[in-house]
Amino acid sequence: GIDLKWLPELSSAHLIVSLVRLSQEDKGIRIIKIIDMYTAAGFDQEIEVTDNDVSVLAQKLPLSEGFDLTSCAKLTDVCLPSVNRMSNLRILNLNYCSQITDKGLQYLADVLPVLRFLSLEGLSLITDIGVGRIAERTKFLNVFNVNKCPLVSQESLKLVLKRNPALTTFHVSSTRITDDGLTLLTNSMSSSAMTSVDISFCSEVADFGVVSLAETCNNLRFLNMRGLSRVTDRGVKTVCNNCWYLTNLNLEDIFLASDDAFWFNVSGGKMAGNDLMLTSLVSLNLSDCVNITDRGIRGIAERCRKLQTLTMRGCDKLTEKSLLHMCNPTLCTASTVALCDSLKTLCLANTVGVTANGLLRMLPYCGCLEEMDLSGLASVVKDSFVKSMSLAARTLQRLKFAKCVFLTDKGICSLTEFLWVEQLDVSGCHRITDGGVEVLAEACSGLTHLVLRKVVKVTDKAVNSVKRNCTAMLHLDVRECPLVSTAAIKEIQAARPRLKTFFDK
Repeated sequence: GIDLKWLPELSSAHLIVSLVRLSQEDKGIRIIKIIDMYTAAGFDQEIEVTDNDVSVLAQKLPLSEGFDLTSCAKLTDVCLPSVNRMSNLRILNLNYCSQITDKGLQYLADVLPVLRFLSLEGLSLITDIGVGRIAERTKFLNVFNVNKCPLVSQESLKLVLKRNPALTTFHVSSTRITDDGLTLLTNSMSSSAMTSVDISFCSEVADFGVVSLAETCNNLRFLNMRGLSRVTDRGVKTVCNNCWYLTNLNLEDIFLASDDAFWFNVSGGKMAGNDLMLTSLVSLNLSDCVNITDRGIRGIAERCRKLQTLTMRGCDKLTEKSLLHMCNPTLCTASTVALCDSLKTLCLANTVGVTANGLLRMLPYCGCLEEMDLSGLASVVKDSFVKSMSLAARTLQRLKFAKCVFLTDKGICSLTEFLWVEQLDVSGCHRITDGGVEVLAEACSGLTHLVLRKVVKVTDKAVNSVKRNCTAMLHLDVRECPLVSTAAIKEIQAARPRLKTFFDK
């Protein structure tokens, strides 16, 4: 167990309760994860850990190997000298400790040389000066994360890469990296070691930098290119042709990409890529890639047989043909099953060209589909469709039908008759009433997330039904529901302390 005689030295009452809970469960603290401790103790409020608390923890738990201070927004540079004295530390996570500055990072001089994991996401005050100091002291980093640090550029990042040749994870989203800068950085990356790169929202990055990355780091498993609006088919195609082992690829809002990116480039790619291209993908995000058509989805459907998450939000040029490609088991010569057979999560929100007929022809081939987002498809999601969908895909548990304005209580009843629903979003479905919510709450008592925003006909009666029946409920959104009272919300909050409620006060 943990000796807790020093607890009175802590300032945060919630932290004290969390530590007592850990002690009761006889759990050691090899890695101090503040946010996980709070969650385990049932707290979901803002983390109120102070500099003094961190100093006490560092002094009393000096053998801990990891310190995760994610979202401890009250912390300042003052707490870091105490962290610096933890000689066993290998993992340090300061994500969203937004008051930390370059000055604070210099206090970590002794611990930096032994760190393997350093994450500084969301530290908007740190600059190349602070990251340069990190580069000077580190040698053995495997993971380095400066996502959302907008004052950091390639000038300091290249030093981090040169000093830490064993880096496997390099996340630099929303930093000041330029296209030429990314090319410069790739020259210092290990082609065999580097497996995870996040360059999302680096707005100056274009094809030249992406091509350099893809040609250098062939061993990538994770690549996030979201929001790289200057990247075209050339960049995306090079990634698909060269990075054969990618499992997670995010191309959201790369609106210049088109179908050619997902077909093998005989002239520019390695011939082995014809067999390996895209075949390892587990998660693919094509949201708002508005120039992708059915031909692009066919290219994906011919190769992907491990895909579990496919997001095509806002791809408005897709039609029923894309869905038929996804459920065609004959497209891939190396497999006898369709692409959709492995899918667990499918997002078609605002993909207005798909049809009810196409979906109902595809769904019987989705043997393990658990989550589907059809938000904005008002012409598809009607009561009759929901009943047929529920019969065709009995594994569905999490559904989003936001803004499907023709859906009524009858459709909700069909869900409950054939499916075990755990999460449901019907925001903006203004025809739904208390009756539908009551049936849902009684039939699907394991419901954990329910979004009723702008479902203007629901009243306290619906909220009370959720309170009575849904003991596992964690998230309830009744914003812009004018007939729901503050009293009803207070009652459900009292009955379900761990429930997060969203309500217009």
